Amino acid sequence: MGRTFLIQVPDLMHSNDSNEPREKGPWGFWATLLFGAGILLITFLFTISLTAFYTADFTADGAKREPATYFDGTVLTLSIFVSVPVILGCIGLCIYFRKGPPIRQYIGFNSVDIGTVLRWTGLILLFLAAAELLSQAMGRQLLPDFVLETYKTAVSSALLLAAVVIAAPLAEEILFRGFILAGFRSDTLSDGAAVSLSALLWAANHFQYDLFEMILVFLQGVIMGFAKIKTESVYTPLAMHASVNLLTFVVTAIYLGSDG
Repeated sequence: MGRTFLIQVPDLMHSNDSNEPREKGPWGFWATLLFGAGILLITFLFTISLTAFYTADFTADGAKREPATYFDGTVLTLSIFVSVPVILGCIGLCIYFRKGPPIRQYIGFNSVDIGTVLRWTGLILLFLAAAELLSQAMGRQLLPDFVLETYKTAVSSALLLAAVVIAAPLAEEILFRGFILAGFRSDTLSDGAAVSLSALLWAANHFQYDLFEMILVFLQGVIMGFAKIKTESVYTPLAMHASVNLLTFVVTAIYLGSDG
């Protein structure tokens, strides 16, 4: 019997050089930066408009209110609840028009075990403890003025708690560690560069703080960015963010209670 020789013929219909359209990934760096900046600008305008509306209101006896600022807890609470659906809606539209990965994959709505979340949360709380020791060594006050004023001027502590522990982390993590980080990583940026740039944008969005506090926010953003990448889930930084804000809220309540 003669030998049979098999000759492999390239599959031209499925080669990498075919003209078939490939599945799109997330938006690239510049598009993501543009969309992200646009979303933040829209949110800022919403906050300014709400602040102006609140200031223009009158009290029951017809007297005009004191001018409201971003330090006003009531304005902050309302602006968060108003801006969250706007932010999420804009992100959804950006992802929809990309015609690429589904929202779940794009943002990273993937399950993660509770032990992993707790370890990452413990890490960022340890970072906060170390940062507080450094802050005290520098002679800084325990809590920023912004945090103290928003708590004291909030019309409802329960609503403020829901805003800063649930609503704000939800919107910010989906935007910064979800949409923006995914777009930055889709280009030639390394993970470290993508995480750092997204954290820088997140820190810049916290303009109510001073330079030292913004540096701490940036470093928190770096930790949460790597947490998102390592666990491949946005739920991890979301839990970390909510825990940090909850701790800050509780410490503020205790501090003001003991002070008063």
